[in-house]
Amino acid sequence: MFKKISTLLLIGVAGSIALAAEHPNLPAILGSEYANAKFEEIGHADLNGVTIKQYRVTDPFGRSYAVLTDRGDWILAGRPQDPHRVIPAAVRDVFDHVFRAKPERVVEFTETNYLVDLDTGGHIGRVIIDAAGRIRGMKSPRQLKFHEEMVALDEGRNAVVAQKIRQQVKDNYGADSKIEIISPDPELEYVFNVVFTDGKGRHCEITTDTTDISSKRMQVSPESLPEPVMATVNQMFKSDKIFRTMKHTSYYYHVLDATPSGEQVALNIGVNGQVLEIHTGGARGGD
Repeated sequence: MFKKISTLLLIGVAGSIALAAEHPNLPAILGSEYANAKFEEIGHADLNGVTIKQYRVTDPFGRSYAVLTDRGDWILAGRPQDPHRVIPAAVRDVFDHVFRAKPERVVEFTETNYLVDLDTGGHIGRVIIDAAGRIRGMKSPRQLKFHEEMVALDEGRNAVVAQKIRQQVKDNYGADSKIEIISPDPELEYVFNVVFTDGKGRHCEITTDTTDISSKRMQVSPESLPEPVMATVNQMFKSDKIFRTMKHTSYYYHVLDATPSGEQVALNIGVNGQVLEIHTGGARGGD
């Protein structure tokens, strides 16, 4: 099954999916997300009966862009860096080690996807789908670790760290939230994966450095997923194989600079300091 869908990762599901037409007020949706900004539609693409729209966003701090579907579901929201907002320390560390001077442009992005966990005969695999129904990635059962397999933080020796994380969860998800495990990330120093149940009984996961949350995943019902997401799921997978569905929100910084020869270099840096992507000769996230 996983080999079969890997060829569809970046092109979406082949074939047309019939979806009910909806026409929300996109300027109003954009206006509710951005204050004191102007919007200009600069491109669109039709896929699987869904129109993906890209807007240039101009606010007092510069330009960025936003991507959402014609049904009003977000895919990507960019914000030029507000000089009055503090950039996370982990991201500043990357700046200091990579760039000799302040980067030419810094844009903060919020990316939204949906996770569908599938039971493949007692082993759970994950498919990552955006609001347009495109498959953006996947993880095989060997790549996923659930809390039963995670290594727990020694809270006795790391009481201050544990207390910061517990308070962060309460502040963001309610005092009734119940943490199942705090686990040090196996690859990133001073980054932790936290599994918990929020005050409404929903399964939640966050990745945090105790100060900034770099990604969050919250369980949602299949019925609440954007229609194109469910259309992809229903077309490709059996409903009785769905173990869990979650909304996944991740945060990163897009940093643009130029080499002495004039070639543009763009980095996507996670809030936790992880370099996610490097682009040369072009840029994503500017105009």
